[in-house]
Amino acid sequence: ELLGALYASGGWFGEGSLFDDRPRAVHARAVGDTDILLLPAAQFRALLDAEPQWYRLFARVLSEKLRLAMSAIEDNLLLPLSTRLARRLLDLARVYGKPAPEGTLIDLRLPQEDLGRMLGATRQSVNKELKAMEAAGLVKRKQGHVVICDTAALGALIRAVAAT
Repeated sequence: ELLGALYASGGWFGEGSLFDDRPRAVHARAVGDTDILLLPAAQFRALLDAEPQWYRLFARVLSEKLRLAMSAIEDNLLLPLSTRLARRLLDLARVYGKPAPEGTLIDLRLPQEDLGRMLGATRQSVNKELKAMEAAGLVKRKQGHVVICDTAALGALIRAVAAT
C-alpha cells in the first residue's frame, strides 16, 4: 500500500478524472474532521468552457502533481531510506510545521506505518531510521508526532547523498 499524498485544508484531489473521464486511480481517506466539496464533472467542464483561460491554471496543477509523482518514484528507486525520510519530514514540516521549543513540530499525527507507506518502506525500517535520526539529535518523536530539531542537518544529509 502506498500513501501518495496528504492534503492540508483547502487541498484538492481527483481533478485528473475531470479531464480524462476515467475513474480515479487512487482512493482518499480522511484523518480527522473533514469537509469535502464535490464538483461534478459537468459543472467543472461548463466552468472551463465559460472561462477557457483557466485551462492553463489546471494544466499547471496537473503538471506539478506529475512532477511530484515522478520525483517520488525516482527517490524510491535511487535514494536510501534515510534520505527519503529526511526529505519527506522536511516537506511535511513546510506544510504542517509549527514552532516548538525543541524545533519544528510536524502538527500531524504521523504513525510510522503511514510514513512507511509514503516512502515504500516497512514500519520497522522507518522506526530504525527515526531512532538513528533521534540518536543524532536531528528529530524527536513525541506521541505520534515528529519534531525536527535540526533542519539544517537534515538538509545537509539530503544534499550529501544528492552530490554523490
